[in-house]
Amino acid sequence: MLRRIRRQKYRCHQGCAPVTAPAPPRPIPGGRYSLEFAVYVALMKYGFHLPLARQQRLYLREGLVVEAQTLWDQLDALAGHLWKSYEALLAEVFTSPVIHADETYWLLLEKGPGTKWYAWTVASPDTVFHRILPSRSGATARAVLGDYAGIVLVDGYAAYQTATKSGPDGPAPATLAFCWAHVRRKFFEAKQFAPACEEVLKLIGEVSAIEADLPGWYALSDEARPVALAQRLAARQQHSACHGPG
Repeated sequence: MLRRIRRQKYRCHQGCAPVTAPAPPRPIPGGRYSLEFAVYVALMKYGFHLPLARQQRLYLREGLVVEAQTLWDQLDALAGHLWKSYEALLAEVFTSPVIHADETYWLLLEKGPGTKWYAWTVASPDTVFHRILPSRSGATARAVLGDYAGIVLVDGYAAYQTATKSGPDGPAPATLAFCWAHVRRKFFEAKQFAPACEEVLKLIGEVSAIEADLPGWYALSDEARPVALAQRLAARQQHSACHGPG
């Protein structure tokens, strides 16, 4: 839909320069398209995975002639406006005493070497930050964690352990905590060779059962969350910390 905006222009009877009412905000100063349109293009591409070339054909059916490059220009301009908010997300994650870190493949359309990148994620209970990088190395994990000095919950991937070891730039100040689900997976894979793993799996199951009976806390308010966490800590100290044979 094409929307026409009429802006009032005022002139001064004393001979001063005319004054025109300000235009609505645009992601590109002086551009044709509104901020709402840029947000819609971004939502369709990143939220619903609709490529820009397909969006171009969709808009043409509605009577809007726009090139895919023009749509990309809207996304690029929108990213510039959002960059400070993006950086603030990472700072907000790092205010939490405990965070989660993970990484996964990020495939590119091109074929050949260097076309598989990785999406790295660090998350607190309230905030998630994503970063796409070309490597999955320990040095990259070190860069992702930065100067964070709290506890980082990770899986068994060795890059995080490498990142917290001493090196030319020193170790990352973070303390690693490992996921019980990944620990259990290793014992499950080994039980066919070591029957004693069955006992370990049984104990892990009992600890998991204790956790299952505890109330959730992620969706609670800032006032209610400390109470739920204190209850979880007390239950762990009473039942999990000393849990075991005998």
